[in-house]
Amino acid sequence: MTLATAPLPPFRSAAERLADLVTRTSAGDRDAEAELVAELSRGTLLFIRRLTQDVELAEDLCQETFRIVLMSLREGRLKNPKRLAAFVQGTAKNLLRSEWRKRDRRGLHSDVSGLSLQDESPDPWDRARQAEDRAHVRQILDEMPSERDRQVLYRHYLEDQEKSEICSRLGIAAEQFNLILFRARQRFRHLVESEHHGLRLVHSS
Repeated sequence: MTLATAPLPPFRSAAERLADLVTRTSAGDRDAEAELVAELSRGTLLFIRRLTQDVELAEDLCQETFRIVLMSLREGRLKNPKRLAAFVQGTAKNLLRSEWRKRDRRGLHSDVSGLSLQDESPDPWDRARQAEDRAHVRQILDEMPSERDRQVLYRHYLEDQEKSEICSRLGIAAEQFNLILFRARQRFRHLVESEHHGLRLVHSS
């Protein structure tokens, strides 16, 4: 006698599972909300802790991140469910930047970093913010469809190359550079806004 075996469930990738959770959450499924948070909260918490070096602050920001994410999903703001992970990370980064700005205004860098006021070493908050922003810019640049846009923005903002050098290397007429840069910035900004990256491109100092 042979035993009947139930068919194996079809394999689903992580992206497919998350997309399904987004759909169910948008439909008001609270179990899906709990699954979504369980799936992504640990990685999000580690990401924030790495940048802040502050366990308590990271936990607070992580909770706020998922409060905003779940509210956004209930309201159907995420148009592409497969972008959930990027949406969560973008929300966390926005909260981090808000926290950095508040601490800048209050002059709390030394307190939160654990450094004395006499410590002249680079502030961990500043280092984390600069490194995170550059990594984030590069991530967004990689998503741009135009190779020329990527190269112009990367060379100008991240590499601080001179206008003449960029034009020479990319075969751009000098009189066209400003227009090309302007249009590339516009497309970059559109991508930022459409994907909820929330990052403003500024010239590195």
